[in-house]
Amino acid sequence: AIGHNEPPPITAQIQTHLAEKHKDFVARAEALLHGDGDKTHGFDGVPIEIDGDAIAKRVSDFIVQLNECHKNGNAQREFEKAPHLEGERAVDGFFNKHLKLLDHAKRQCNGRLTIYLRQKAAIEKEAQEAEERRLREEAEALAKAATTTVQLEKAIAYEQAADHQKAQTAAAKPADLARTRSEAGSLATLRRWWEFEVTDIAKVPEAYKVVNKKLVDGLIDKGERDIPGLRIYERQEAMVR
Repeated sequence: AIGHNEPPPITAQIQTHLAEKHKDFVARAEALLHGDGDKTHGFDGVPIEIDGDAIAKRVSDFIVQLNECHKNGNAQREFEKAPHLEGERAVDGFFNKHLKLLDHAKRQCNGRLTIYLRQKAAIEKEAQEAEERRLREEAEALAKAATTTVQLEKAIAYEQAADHQKAQTAAAKPADLARTRSEAGSLATLRRWWEFEVTDIAKVPEAYKVVNKKLVDGLIDKGERDIPGLRIYERQEAMVR
């Protein structure tokens, strides 16, 4: 069929090329991990529990080999990746100069639209509040002039309508008060979210305070071992060079 001879995806091409070019590294890594026939058992042969200096020395030597292989493989990875990074930067540079201008234009347009939608929301909210006042005034006027049960019930109905309008106004979100849809289908609304800034850290509840790990680590490095509210303890683990 047409297209049957299309080359494999670029990622597959790259990985196939790397597997051939760096087969020695792959073989070394596999040998360290799974062994190399009768010569060595690799990581799979490392005992779970080390019960003597002889085994500890062999494991230390093995860690050195793992480090060397890892360091070598990582260096090869960086070397192979470099031209691709250059290409990535070239692609980004080409598109970003246009994308940044588009982002700037979008932010400017969004800022201007935000001003309009805020004004629209304020006008709509004011109109709803005015409607509530009108209904209450009408209810008061009817209640004062009421001489029959029917007239009083009408005044009560206006008062209930005013309460309903008040509840609607209180529950209205900015997106409900300012909403426009174009003929092309775009919808513009006001999005609302909350942010904060610290004005007095002493008044902030303890539950909302976060320990500054970088600062504490720096104090511990300088010899500080007694910080109220913190348990500072020592950990040890093997390090092979």
